[in-house]
Amino acid sequence: MSNRLSWRVPGAALIALVLDLLLGPIQSQIWNGTDAPAWIGSLIWPDIARPWVQNILAPVLGPEPYEIFGRLTILIYLGNLMAWSPFFAEQESRLLRIAAPFAWAALAIAALADIGSYWVAGLHDEALRFHTFWQVEVPALALCLLALMLAGIARIRTRTGWHMSDILLAATPLTAILATGTLQYMPHGPLAAISIGAFILSKTPQVTRPSS
Repeated sequence: MSNRLSWRVPGAALIALVLDLLLGPIQSQIWNGTDAPAWIGSLIWPDIARPWVQNILAPVLGPEPYEIFGRLTILIYLGNLMAWSPFFAEQESRLLRIAAPFAWAALAIAALADIGSYWVAGLHDEALRFHTFWQVEVPALALCLLALMLAGIARIRTRTGWHMSDILLAATPLTAILATGTLQYMPHGPLAAISIGAFILSKTPQVTRPSS
């Protein structure tokens, strides 16, 4: 009997990472203004992409650049959620089979909070944005990062030899801190690290279902 993988789409994490790297600098530039990191000012494509994307999406996503590019963040979340199934094959360690679904669930919660921050609150409801972002999305992202770290540790403990993918997965929180410090904007900083972790997990054996 042949098997097919469950709904995961491994390449979705790479698409999410590319989107994050494209949208993150733009959103940092919009939010931080003249205080944005100097390296973002040296990029060419934000100045090219911003007016083009705004003209196309403003009728749908609103006139504010912050809301236009912020609302596109949900695509990064969706890409990562599609990248790996929260259920892993029984031959994987117990720690991995617990940590990976926990990370997926935390990421899903963060995605819902992100909708609240950008799509519901936007720039006009600062109180709601504070609650959805700082009290829900950021803690959920932190839990996701910690769970991905545990998944990486589980892989290191159960596999023979050192594998760079396992080390990268275990270092997900550190990568998130470095990305956030470099970008000076969230949630795109943590999401860059999560995208890498999601791609690594997408390559891990996961629960399959028999084909019909």
